[in-house]
Amino acid sequence: MGDRRLENVLMERAFGDDALFNRLLEARDLVEKFGNRAAIELILHVAQDSNADPDDRLQTLDVLNTLGYRQLPRVVIDEISSHCEIDDYWLGDFLLRLGRNREALDCFRKAVSTRPKEYREQIVEGLATLLAEEDVVALLGAESI
Repeated sequence: MGDRRLENVLMERAFGDDALFNRLLEARDLVEKFGNRAAIELILHVAQDSNADPDDRLQTLDVLNTLGYRQLPRVVIDEISSHCEIDDYWLGDFLLRLGRNREALDCFRKAVSTRPKEYREQIVEGLATLLAEEDVVALLGAESI
């Protein structure tokens, strides 16, 4: 009975009146725990809706990526990244996880001037990850010579 109750609560939250950002996280949980078809349809709908808020779409791509759906995020990210209202830090973070390091670096550089100072530590972590990866490549390249 506990699982059924949890699924009902998650359904109410995913399809309720809360902000879409929060509803997408509930939908992700529904898919992970119960394989809920309506929840994955909500997620896919937002990802493919070119009229949806770009930050909500980015969140959706992150949810899809977390759930193991890799192809759609890799296709839709280009459309989202060209939107002028996108959060530069979150875009850079997602691009970094996709392995698109050069684009992530550009986003982090923009984020330094476009995001509030509270983001600085997160931006620095993203930049540090990029620099560490470059150092590893340089070291491995040097060792293989």
